[in-house]
Amino acid sequence: MKKVFVSGPLTSYGDRNWNIFLANVVGQVIYELGHAPYVPHQQTEMIARLTDDVREKTYLKSCLLYLDCCDAMVQLPNWEYSTGSLTEYWHVMEKNMPVILLNVDYDNIKEFEDKARKILGDNL
Repeated sequence: MKKVFVSGPLTSYGDRNWNIFLANVVGQVIYELGHAPYVPHQQTEMIARLTDDVREKTYLKSCLLYLDCCDAMVQLPNWEYSTGSLTEYWHVMEKNMPVILLNVDYDNIKEFEDKARKILGDNL
């Protein structure tokens, strides 16, 4: 079982709710392949419900801590427009961690599943 970090824009590009939805769908696919997804979008949503003061620096530091525990990372579409996702990308490049670039949307999620299966393996 591999731990897989899901990285992508939250508010920097596109619709926030769509970005959260897509991150959760990708997390579900990772789970269905028998791996353990970490979807930081869920953490941000939980914190945002509790306070209006979601500090970007604190949030990014916590993401990097979780990322250090992971075996691979998935980059959602439009990740290059997100400061946080760019930071996460360069962080894993320094660690030589596998990265799956997801350049498709929800309609093509099967393509992602096939790509993830090749890189992560099917752990079921």
